[in-house]
Amino acid sequence: MNRHVLSAVTALAFFAGSLSATASECGSKGKPSLKGGAQTEILFHNDTGYATRVYWADFRGRLIEYALVQPNDVKTYKTYMGHHWYFEVITPEEEVKRRQGEGCFGPITTAYSDSACTVRVLYEDGVGVNAGGCDYE
Repeated sequence: MNRHVLSAVTALAFFAGSLSATASECGSKGKPSLKGGAQTEILFHNDTGYATRVYWADFRGRLIEYALVQPNDVKTYKTYMGHHWYFEVITPEEEVKRRQGEGCFGPITTAYSDSACTVRVLYEDGVGVNAGGCDYE
């Protein structure tokens, strides 16, 4: 029975390692999210013809992949004021941008107000961001 538990723990560790590897496109670390803020929402509008990966930075700054937002789709997440989010658009040029360190956008910080933070991801000769109600660095 202990052997089964050990196998399950090993499999879980391997799976967790593969999750953090997914975030390596944006780097494995970002700006740590702040604790204790009021609850709010963040919306990601993907107004591009490409899929977009969305990441949340945990309290240590580790990037956690939240979603793959398809073209012309919207994802809404409950979050807290002071949390940091990142995204990358998966274009045919993604590999070149990654090598040049240009593929990741953020941090986008949820606003310090009661209104939702809305991020519009745009693509016209390159990636653009309209971060209405959000702080975008």
